[in-house]
Amino acid sequence: MHDAGNLSLEARPGGECRETLPGGGGLTQLLVIYLAPLSTLRLEGARGPLQVLGVAGLLTFCLKDQAAATLTTATYEAGGHEKGGFDSMSAAVDHVFDAQLGRLKTYVETGATP
Repeated sequence: MHDAGNLSLEARPGGECRETLPGGGGLTQLLVIYLAPLSTLRLEGARGPLQVLGVAGLLTFCLKDQAAATLTTATYEAGGHEKGGFDSMSAAVDHVFDAQLGRLKTYVETGATP
């Protein structure tokens, strides 16, 4: 875990975002439910610690041409049931998501894995 080399994404409808785990294990993090090349990628599923809860989530990446660059927005919306609510968990989920997006940005802009 915590190794980007363990992640893969099949960018096609029905494709999976997978993570390989030590000892031959693995998991499907998300499923691709919508793809408009060079525009939108939408994936469905509960990420990380949300997988063990009654949660549904949508991760959407949108690309938009802007001057000599591409503006990329990413949102993850999750909802469902967790005994006691999600307040104690939401900040941690946001922090991990922001860190992952920061590493993706570095990789896209420089080709280097942070």
